[in-house]
Amino acid sequence: MTGLYATSFVSGAAIMLLEILGFRLLPPYFGYSMAVWGALLGVVLAALSVGYYAGGALADRHPRPRTLYLMILVAAGYTLLVLQGHPAMLGFAARFELVPGVTLAALLLLALPMTALSTVSPLLIRHNGWIAKRLVRGYTRARESNLESIRSEAGTGGQHVIICGYGRSGQNLAWMLEQEGAASIALDLDPVRVRDARDAGKPVVYGDATRRDVLEAAGLHRARALVISFNDTAAALKILETARHARPDMPVIVRTMDDADLERLKAAGATEVVPESLEGSLMMGSHMLLLLGVPVSRIVRHVRDVRRDRYRMLRGFFHGADLFEERESAAYQERLHSVSLPEGARAVGKLLSELHLEETGVSVSAVRRGGIRGPMPAPETRLAAGDVLVLYGAPEALEEAEKILLEG
Repeated sequence: MTGLYATSFVSGAAIMLLEILGFRLLPPYFGYSMAVWGALLGVVLAALSVGYYAGGALADRHPRPRTLYLMILVAAGYTLLVLQGHPAMLGFAARFELVPGVTLAALLLLALPMTALSTVSPLLIRHNGWIAKRLVRGYTRARESNLESIRSEAGTGGQHVIICGYGRSGQNLAWMLEQEGAASIALDLDPVRVRDARDAGKPVVYGDATRRDVLEAAGLHRARALVISFNDTAAALKILETARHARPDMPVIVRTMDDADLERLKAAGATEVVPESLEGSLMMGSHMLLLLGVPVSRIVRHVRDVRRDRYRMLRGFFHGADLFEERESAAYQERLHSVSLPEGARAVGKLLSELHLEETGVSVSAVRRGGIRGPMPAPETRLAAGDVLVLYGAPEALEEAEKILLEG
């Protein structure tokens, strides 16, 4: 991996040389106008943007150094082709008007090699730990010292809870564990927060919980449970992968802002996912029911039923004007939508079971007739003109279901 230094230098220099090459090759065919420089710079910036994005994706899937050299090889091969065949490329592009012609010429000359070379930077970042070890004195020693402090805080007894993130949620959780005499260790990346908490005697250490060695130093193999208390799905998935590989039996609780990634996190191995917005709604409703005099046992049963059903009862809500306009993440698309059946609608007079709405991925959560709302209607319910059906599903499925109800 010693070639990484040279790779970094060569790829950066090659990008600059390609830019200079473009400035040399285009003017004989298109002149020196602002349109020429604008088109060239626009193509360069666009190619760099695409390359950086592609490089990030490649770094996640194929982080090995040979991917770097493959990208450089692609750029070098195409550049040789440009050097040999640029008269034909530029002659073809010169047949068009100035702006489209010079843009096409810049694309033909630079788009591919620029994109390939710009993937190198994100791939190199993937190896920044190795580079830092070589460039920064004491890097390895400082890192090992940090891991040793984590091991020291975690102790050797085991049966503790690892808290990833020591923000407000993490601190509240640590306080509750402390009240019950349960041991815990928190990992956080805010040095000021860690310093202040440690000065106050709290079991907090500086560490990146997405790194396997940090979790192992925190006693992952001996821990009783693990909690991800910050709202970062990508980081949570990395932690879950490490935790599930090392301890498939260990409970893992993950905090999210809403239910957008709930199913994805559950599939990745989270024992429980706590969406803040839904839990907040649940607690607000519980307090209101208590103030209205509803027995505590019934309130507890409502809360238990909602959680047991993975918040399904709360996940559907009326999104308003953005129903079919904004396309959100697939997990967060499911929502409620009301459809009124006018005279002449195809669904009038038919049983719910005859419409086969479930085949579209939509369920009927309620039917409102004559001002009376009936939740979870039976399949034998016969629909009438004026009925309002409350549907639950993703936007595309709701569109299809509404078409079935109105047009057949």
